[in-house]
Amino acid sequence: MSMAMNNQTTSTRPASRIRTMPSQTGPMTASASAVASTAAASKSETTKLAKRQMILDYLYTHKKGSRQDIALAVPCSLPIIAQNLAVLEDEGLIQRTGFLTSTGGRKPQNYAFIPEARIAVGVSVFSDGMDLCAADLDGRRLAFTHVRLAYENSARFYDAACNKIEDFINALAGREREALAEQAQTDGGDVAAVPFDAHRVLGVAFSVQGRVSPDGEQITFGGILGNTGLSVAPFAARLPYPCQFIHDSYSAASTEVWFDPTVSDAYCLYLNEHVGSAVIVDGRVRQGTDLRSGNCEHMRLVPGGRACYCGQRGCVDAYCSREALLGESGTDLDEFFDRLHAGDETCVRLFNDYLDALAQTITNMRMVFSVDVILGGEIARRFSEADMRRLAERVRALDPFPESTVQLRKSVDEAEQSTLGAALHYIRRFVDANTGR
Repeated sequence: MSMAMNNQTTSTRPASRIRTMPSQTGPMTASASAVASTAAASKSETTKLAKRQMILDYLYTHKKGSRQDIALAVPCSLPIIAQNLAVLEDEGLIQRTGFLTSTGGRKPQNYAFIPEARIAVGVSVFSDGMDLCAADLDGRRLAFTHVRLAYENSARFYDAACNKIEDFINALAGREREALAEQAQTDGGDVAAVPFDAHRVLGVAFSVQGRVSPDGEQITFGGILGNTGLSVAPFAARLPYPCQFIHDSYSAASTEVWFDPTVSDAYCLYLNEHVGSAVIVDGRVRQGTDLRSGNCEHMRLVPGGRACYCGQRGCVDAYCSREALLGESGTDLDEFFDRLHAGDETCVRLFNDYLDALAQTITNMRMVFSVDVILGGEIARRFSEADMRRLAERVRALDPFPESTVQLRKSVDEAEQSTLGAALHYIRRFVDANTGR
């Protein structure tokens, strides 16, 4: 490794006192040689990792393939591919699944990616319970359950909540063992689930209704559950897995780009009991340095207007939440939309007011971030095509630029979207790190 030298002198310094340094082309000192050796080893390890990532990325994308298949797609020799396949086998990420047909010579060994090699758990915490969801490396929902448990900031609650999470994971392990036993009684078959091991759990991500610190360690604003300042430590101390908080809107938006790769740039609005929002740029959810990018729920929509749970007045949440929609109708969401689409005057009036507020919110956000809008949540899920058209017309009418276009579409609407999206936080991180994405 060459080392840059700077032998500057002045005209008053005697030449005999100038210390000469080793030439760049001469012998290296012992320390320079050690640095060069370390750098070379580091470069070699980086190259090895990059090759392994490319090989795993091929199998993750194609789900299976032989060494010959991989060699056609990845710039690696067959011996290098064989070495890395052995490492990936040892890590439990791939397994052999028999031989392919051959036109002559030895039959090619087939390898398959194991989605269940690692799993992650998402947990949504509400005032009266928790949703729990487990996902594999393909983002496939493995299990889901709802637990009735009143939230409170107490050791009793954290003990009970973490016991329920452990029970959920143990039940998942039990189902895997049963599946393995059944498969052992059959001949052949597809890829088998690997035996459950605690190290396979990448982490437990908590989808919370509140602002979260950049490190995911603390809720910085929890006006809905009154848990501002809550640390993830009470969960992490009781669970043998990494734990992190994630804002529920960001976890919901993660499912948009996971299940619909065509999503590039978009603004997401989730209309539930309360309003949530997030932005997607270049196919990734972008939270910003302070994890507040795209948040519109506490944007001032009507100065001096309705009171919001944040303590301000006139916020978007006060006009676009579930309570704002239902108003004095005295119904639940299903009955409201049934009556709305049947022409009930009260519901029509409330819905028109709601669409006006929602259209203004979308217009305000698109003045800053002019992209398509994805609508999700329990309210948007019930919008008919006619409702979507009416909303789009209102947005276009508010746009000061007549040449602007707006595309509104519904969310992917995965079941338990925020909870699954929380699990995807750890899944995405693992997949990206191990495939070089």
